[in-house]
Amino acid sequence: MLLADVTSHMGLATALLLGGFAVGIYGHMAHSRTLILVGIAVIAVISLWLVGAGEISTF
Repeated sequence: MLLADVTSHMGLATALLLGGFAVGIYGHMAHSRTLILVGIAVIAVISLWLVGAGEISTF
């Protein structure tokens, strides 16, 4: 049961990270600083959430 819970969070986090990368790439193509910053912010927040929740160990 615990493994399924971690797997579902990792799937959601992966989808959100890919979405952040997609927004950032689109922002670069559209020359939109706002979209670039939103993409970076999404990636940073999800990465910090994964580390803070103990999903990923840093060291």
